[in-house]
Amino acid sequence: KHHCGYNFCNDCIESLIASSKDDYMEASDGNRHVKVFLHCPACRSDLSATIRDTLLLRKADAVLRLTKCHGRREELTESQALLLKVIHTKEVRDAIKHARKLENQFMGDDSERSTFSSVRS
Repeated sequence: KHHCGYNFCNDCIESLIASSKDDYMEASDGNRHVKVFLHCPACRSDLSATIRDTLLLRKADAVLRLTKCHGRREELTESQALLLKVIHTKEVRDAIKHARKLENQFMGDDSERSTFSSVRS
């Protein structure tokens, strides 16, 4: 089953991932509820296999956009600066390539386009 294309903001992705790590969540009234599952709020498809990859791709896109197109390294957050230091390593390039392939499959796009062709050593 392919994902419907619902577009999460980065903060919502990070919140969803963080809230799904525990078996139970504690509500504001102190009650414990079953954990949050990584499902799309629109189509209910299981996002657990791809959501972390989506976050990696968005963060890599942001770093590349800020540094390559605009040359604005001073605007990078601490985590973006750390990613910039390792984005050209083989391990990270391979992770990005793998994440892009999985995302394309999950979204129903089987083409082999790569938005990270500029990430080479």
